[in-house]
Order: sequence, then C-alpha cells, then structure tokens
Amino acid sequence: MQNTKKLKVLLVSPLSLKKVGGIATWTRNLLNYIAENPQPIILKFQNTAMAIKGSISRGKFSRLFWGAIDSLLIILNTFYHILVFRPDVVHYTSSASIALFKDYIVAGICRLFHTKLVVHFHFGRIPELSQLNNWEWKWIKRVCRFADRVIVIDNASYEIMKAQNRSDKVFYIPNPVSQEIFDLAELMSESRNKRIEGKVVFVGHVVPAKGIFELVYACSELEEVKQLVVCGPYLEDTKKQLTRIASVRDQGQWLVFLGKVEHKKVIDELRNSLIFCLPSYTEGFPNAVMEAMAMSCSVVATCVGAIPEMLNFDTEIASGLKVKLRDTDSIRKALKRLIDDQDLAVRLGKNGNRKILEEYNLKTIFLQYYKVWVQ
Repeated sequence: MQNTKKLKVLLVSPLSLKKVGGIATWTRNLLNYIAENPQPIILKFQNTAMAIKGSISRGKFSRLFWGAIDSLLIILNTFYHILVFRPDVVHYTSSASIALFKDYIVAGICRLFHTKLVVHFHFGRIPELSQLNNWEWKWIKRVCRFADRVIVIDNASYEIMKAQNRSDKVFYIPNPVSQEIFDLAELMSESRNKRIEGKVVFVGHVVPAKGIFELVYACSELEEVKQLVVCGPYLEDTKKQLTRIASVRDQGQWLVFLGKVEHKKVIDELRNSLIFCLPSYTEGFPNAVMEAMAMSCSVVATCVGAIPEMLNFDTEIASGLKVKLRDTDSIRKALKRLIDDQDLAVRLGKNGNRKILEEYNLKTIFLQYYKVWVQ
C-alpha cells in the first residue's frame, strides 16, 4: 500500500438505520473503519437500500412495482457516479435473487465505461443454486462474466465459483466484526466473567427458517437448560406457538422472549452465557455467530453458509458443535454435551474468541479487499 496516487473506489452497497444484520451491518462496519483509519483510497459511497419499497409498499404487486423503481434509481445513480466520479474500481455488493437483473445492468455499465468491477456476493446459497441450475444461478453466471473480480464469503461458494471462472478472478474473504465488537473481544480474552449455568442464547429473527422451533423443542426436553433467551423480532402468533411448546416443562418459564432489543443488551446476554445456538436452515456469514464467538460463547449451529469455516467443526481449534438440519434430537444432544462438560464449552469459547481477534478484524479484512481492488 505504498502508492502515491490514491485509488478511487465506488462502494455500492445498502446501508439502513432501521435494519440490522446482513450486508447493511457489513457496510456500516467498513465505512466506519475507513473513516477512522486513513487509507490510500478516495471512497465514494452509494447507498442501495430500497428506500421507496421499504417505506410505502404493502402487497406483493406493490413491492414488485416499487422495488423496480428503486432498482431503476440505483442503476441511474451508479451510471451517474461512474460518469462523474470516474472510479478506478466499483465494489458492488449483491444478495442475488430478483436483484440480479439490476446487478447485470450495473455490470454492463461498468463494462461500457471500462471500469473495474468487483462483485461481492453476500449470501451462502451458491452451492445450493449451482445444484439446482435454475434461473438464479444462470443470472449469477451472467453477472460474473461481466465482473473483473468476484468475492464470496464461504469456502464452498469459493470452490464452485472457482470452477466456473478463472481461479485468479475469485476470492474467498470472510466478513469482519465491527471495531466495537473487536475491542470487546480483546477484553473478553482476558476476562473471567461469571456465566449463568444452563443458559442458552438465540439471536435472530424468530422465524421457522432460523430453526427456532427445533431449538425450543430440544430445550423443552432438557432439564439442564435453565433458561433459553430469544433475542430478535417475532410475530405474536409465533411467540404463542413456541410458548405452547415450552409449557410442557416448568410451565415454560425457562423460555424468555426479549424481542428486538438494543445491540448492547444482546451483547450483555452473550457475555453472561456460555452457549449460543443458531440451528438455521440457511445463512451467509451470520453476524450473530461472530458476536457469540467474540464473547467467548461455545456455539451450536448447522453446517450452512460460512458457518463451517467460522467454527472449524471437528478440529482442534473448533469453536462449536455442529448439528443436523431440522433435527431436534441433534440439537438436544449438542446442548446437553456442552452443559455437562463445561471445560469443553469454555475451550470452544476461547477458540472462537481467538479466531475473531486473529482473522476477523477489520484491519486484516480491509487489506484483503484492497489487494483485490489493485490486483
């Protein structure tokens, strides 16, 4: 990073004050790091959060219509920024799905202006889509043909993308934690704070796809689980169903719903628990898992998205235990093992904390992005 001329980078990514998690959190973390740590770049940020669709749409047709208007505005804004700002590189984040049509047009604009394009796929469904070979996979391949570089966030996606493209075109780069979480992780590495025995924490949207029903069923069969704390937004009907499942043991008093709470409260819950569980059906690079690792929690999770690389299952440096998809019994056995063997749970938690500090810090990850930009 010794160049005298600063690299001009156009970052095209969503940023929302209302939503947490996912690409928006990644965007916020990266922008904060660049603002606080001078870099040899000139950065222009273009926000792709769906402003109109998110604020006024209701029905399916309305969402599609206003989503299309939002997409058109994003395309026009990207065209304008490339024309006026003249970036050396466009770093473009994508969650695929129907947005791929917009992604393809943006990629075409970059090709038209001979502007280097880095497409950053922020989801973990690439292996599944490649197997299906459906319309979404075909459009991903079209976008990749226009891209100069492709970044993915898990190793399985990397292997598949590398087989589809030149090997020097595809990069596997994990997401970083925020500087705030990194600083807390440093404190946790030296801390011996008291953990509540038999406490399990779940963080995420309380929906079936997160495996929350299997988790509650598993805990309802485990006297060892004294408390399951659920952090995240929920529908009242979902809460009633889960409460009914929990009531078979101790009248369900062990199940605690916190709802959508401040981030500080989530971190506090993780800090005083030794176990975090996310038996999700699908993930990309879940921030909740990273934050649990940073807080030295042992993690119970499914092998989806980047989670296998994050937790190094079945190795000496493992940070958690893997469970089968949609499998209550598998979750129950993993939780019981960690509660019964606190030494194991502590060791897994320490491994996770160490990995956050060594591999998922913003300084390390930013350097990887920079190398992709200049390569």
